[in-house]
Amino acid sequence: QLTWAADQASPDVIRLDRYTEPELERGLKAMRNLYAARGHQAAKVELLEVQERGRTLIPVIQVDEGPRTDHGEVQLEGSAFPTPELEALAAERAGLPFDPTALERIARSLIEAHRDRGYLQAELSVRHTATDEHVVDSVITVDPGPLVLLRSIALRGLRHIQPWFVRRELDLA
Repeated sequence: QLTWAADQASPDVIRLDRYTEPELERGLKAMRNLYAARGHQAAKVELLEVQERGRTLIPVIQVDEGPRTDHGEVQLEGSAFPTPELEALAAERAGLPFDPTALERIARSLIEAHRDRGYLQAELSVRHTATDEHVVDSVITVDPGPLVLLRSIALRGLRHIQPWFVRRELDLA
């Protein structure tokens, strides 16, 4: 998977076994991100040397995973309406490796749900608190802002489409 992460970070260089310093650094960064997504926030991924074997260059990489950090409690606060599916997703994170991107997906779903229901100015924040040496609690807070309601819609200039079709498609019937 480390090779895959490096290949994805630099598809036109590393995947083709061509190495440049900037591309190699992109590959190392992708490997660090892979470890961070698995709870190893302090993982160290370093290039030790580049060995030559004939015409082939082989990068030698040292990985120190460090301790794994897990999710503690993950809470959703401030929602303008019940969100049982998202609350269940948040609760399932407890005990899993700490992954900020997984929380970001939950947060994005929460704000999209608010915007879909008319809270167009909804904003959110994610706060992480270390509760133990290797456990992080997280709180996703949404500020829904005002509910925006559509008062009326006027259909004008419909020459080629019947008004009933537009009303049906917009669910105005």
